[in-house]
Amino acid sequence: ASDSPQILHSASINLQNHLQCIGNNDVEKLGRNAFSEQFELNCIAIQEENLMLKRGKNKEYLPIEGLNAFNKATAELLLGADNPAIEQHRVATVQGLSGTGSLLLGAALIERYFPGAKVLISNPTWGNHKNIFNDAGVPWSEYRYYDTKTVGLDFEGMIEDIKVTSRSNI
Repeated sequence: ASDSPQILHSASINLQNHLQCIGNNDVEKLGRNAFSEQFELNCIAIQEENLMLKRGKNKEYLPIEGLNAFNKATAELLLGADNPAIEQHRVATVQGLSGTGSLLLGAALIERYFPGAKVLISNPTWGNHKNIFNDAGVPWSEYRYYDTKTVGLDFEGMIEDIKVTSRSNI
């Protein structure tokens, strides 16, 4: 109990320091905007900017195709760093925003460059996956993925479904 006044004093000092950093206008804005709009504290923005400048980074958008180093690493991971297709610049990559955004890009690519190809979708899948392909005009069918008995991957069912599908399916 004898430590309580010291702990309260430390907490009070910390709160005073934070409030000085924030400033009265920001405290008022923070309370008013907590649930209505995004709000960035000025002191946080200043510190973040200082860190970004020290590291030589900025907060600009990535190029439309994504981060080049990420795309290169992805191609090398999938195909092997010494793959002739990479060395001959025959591989194109693009970085999508989130799984859903990436799936939408993939559906658009399939619809444009592989018309009539059917996409195999795991069963179960996320609720929006089928709609993404429907909206892109890409036909789809399901393959077994989940085994309710083992509560795990239905490997045999998945392989069986993939083996009987057309080679033109994706």
